[in-house]
Amino acid sequence: MVRILSVFGKTPAAAARLAHQSMNQWGAVVLRGVLGANSETFSDFAAELRQLHPQYTQPVLTWDSGHRHAVASSVTNASSDPPELEITPHCEHQDLPRAPVYCLFACARPASNGGQTPLYDLKSAEQYLRATPVGERFLADLEAHGTISERFYPSEEDPRASPITSISYPRIHDKFPAKDNTTAWESLKLSFSNHGAAHWFEPSTGSMRMEWRMPGFAKHPMTGDDVFFYGYGTHGSYFDKFMPGIPFQDRPFHSKLGCGREVTKEEIDVMAAAWVSAVDRFEWQTGDVLCVDNFRFGHGRDPFQEAFQGERKVMLSNGNTVHWAAPCDAPTGFSTENSTCTSAPQCSY
Repeated sequence: MVRILSVFGKTPAAAARLAHQSMNQWGAVVLRGVLGANSETFSDFAAELRQLHPQYTQPVLTWDSGHRHAVASSVTNASSDPPELEITPHCEHQDLPRAPVYCLFACARPASNGGQTPLYDLKSAEQYLRATPVGERFLADLEAHGTISERFYPSEEDPRASPITSISYPRIHDKFPAKDNTTAWESLKLSFSNHGAAHWFEPSTGSMRMEWRMPGFAKHPMTGDDVFFYGYGTHGSYFDKFMPGIPFQDRPFHSKLGCGREVTKEEIDVMAAAWVSAVDRFEWQTGDVLCVDNFRFGHGRDPFQEAFQGERKVMLSNGNTVHWAAPCDAPTGFSTENSTCTSAPQCSY
């Protein structure tokens, strides 16, 4: 069960010390009080907690947060994805070279029905996968080859942009309105040096594609433990409900194994079962703050119904980041023109 601790009457600094201690001990904790009731109080609490992690000084990457907007200093809305969409299990920025050490979620107002933020114990999910033949093969390939992460940014003229913008994900010039294509790419690639980052523009549409390579396992930044760090929330199947029949590569994001093969439907099903076996939930109350060690727990969001549009108001503040992914070179034959791995090692099947 998720631990719930009262912080009524505590200052943001005192609550931050309690959160720091609790995450070290349990990995996740809900602070019940008024810290999450408004964005400014939540921002003050988040700033106090960051001061307790002086060894991590790099702010979180924000370039790929097209579905989030700032509401206070270092605070955004948690997501703009449609209420009926389940946000599937993932670790924050698991597909980027730097990831926050912890994540903070604050509930200013819960939904009338649903909208919980489930937590998933990463070690338990990995143990479930290793106990199944399909899961064991998948983990072997993940450990050996890591992943390839993909992004698709359509141009304004590309007809494939419509289903993407309908769910609040950006076209290339929504994200970079004042930059031409070359400058837009230059601003992105700084975050992906030594991770096999590649990009290209489709000649017929001007739409941009990019991809880069990441490990599937991480080292916990404080304990040094090996961590299963691939939640299928970064797989293109995430958009099945709203983009049926659209190829994964034409969805806002997608991931596949580093040898180039797609994650199979059977593997997705086994991963879903693994995450369900490792899940824990609690009921949001106004003012709650959920504090999560990003290298011990994944998270998601249950679908929900609102009494009025915008009823559910959950905010996010990420801790400072660690460069968790060791730099890796693209395999021989990796082409920035067509993004093929012509001589990558073969996966097990």
